[in-house]
Amino acid sequence: MKVLHLIPAAFDYFADIEAGAFRLVEELSKLGVGAEAFTVQFAKPPREVTREKAPPGLPPPHYRGAVTVSEVETRLAEFDLLHVHTPLFGAAGRVLRWQQQHPQLPLVVTWHRALPTPDAFALLIKIYNLYYLPKLFAAAAVIACPSRQVFGNYFWQRAGRYQNKIQEINETPPFGVGEPEAESELPLAGPERLAYRYFLVYTDLVEKGQQ
Repeated sequence: MKVLHLIPAAFDYFADIEAGAFRLVEELSKLGVGAEAFTVQFAKPPREVTREKAPPGLPPPHYRGAVTVSEVETRLAEFDLLHVHTPLFGAAGRVLRWQQQHPQLPLVVTWHRALPTPDAFALLIKIYNLYYLPKLFAAAAVIACPSRQVFGNYFWQRAGRYQNKIQEINETPPFGVGEPEAESELPLAGPERLAYRYFLVYTDLVEKGQQ
């Protein structure tokens, strides 16, 4: 299984989301998920590639740093699944076009948190997301969020239409998906549990696509 992660990078507005998404990619590699992470537009300098963290025999994560959306687009056929981390700034329109052109490529959208607006640029980012997030949610096979309640409160006007897609995914129990014996083998909380939860989501989507 190979997953393409698109991670927001707009100066420091998404620093926590960026750090969490890269940590997720690293933990997923330990579960055998081949993953590449791209930061698209308004990015900091590209991250260093770190291969030594992957256990022997498992695919290391690849960090491609800041790239153009055109570069990403030429490689879509290499992946089994597209995972977009939001809120974001840039490339949302292209992601929607990719999903239309490649309907066999499942789309997972993670909504990490709400957007504060401490300045004019943050307000611009918020307006961008008010326009594009509903479209991304509508196109997604799965909408992941740390709290279904917080998601519902923030998107209260539209949250009802996404109920069948929303999956609460965070680092703490209750786990919600998977066999009980599988859960018992995992840490009670932490990045490892978060990665395994996404691993189950990915596996389910890829298997459905192969049927």
